[in-house]
Amino acid sequence: MQNACLVTALLALSLAALPSRELPREAESPASPCPNPIPREPVVLYEVNGGTLAGPIDNFLSVHNDGSARLSSYLGGAGTGSSQYVTMDPLEVDALRQALAQAGALSQCDQPDFTSDTPLQTLTVFRASPTRRANTFSWFTSDGDLALIQSILDDFIAAHFAPLSGGKGS
Repeated sequence: MQNACLVTALLALSLAALPSRELPREAESPASPCPNPIPREPVVLYEVNGGTLAGPIDNFLSVHNDGSARLSSYLGGAGTGSSQYVTMDPLEVDALRQALAQAGALSQCDQPDFTSDTPLQTLTVFRASPTRRANTFSWFTSDGDLALIQSILDDFIAAHFAPLSGGKGS
């Protein structure tokens, strides 16, 4: 028994004396391993989903760097929902990304401020870099810094899409 403890202790000391080796990190090079013959990339993905006093809600906005955007919604009931597709100048898309970045969307974290009868909102903003990294975060209520982000999204939607009709059998 003493020999087993001695062997274990010596083995542990031997391993501790070895130089530590870090695991290989993901390449931080902007070079992509794949060609990109279709340069259409998402810039913003925004989802509002959950229950409210008025019923369920499910809205989804996708905005791409080529100026295309889609807003789909379902507001419950027996309807099938609605979807709108628009195109705009890619400079407007870049302005949206920059406004969200300046409002802090690239550094926000999930806000676990659970609130009843309030749908969960999730936003993904992609960085304008060759590495195409993004930040995704979720929240229930738009307080503090989130109020500005919410305002930017609301203004963008109002400027480019007709009011949401959702479902309800319409």
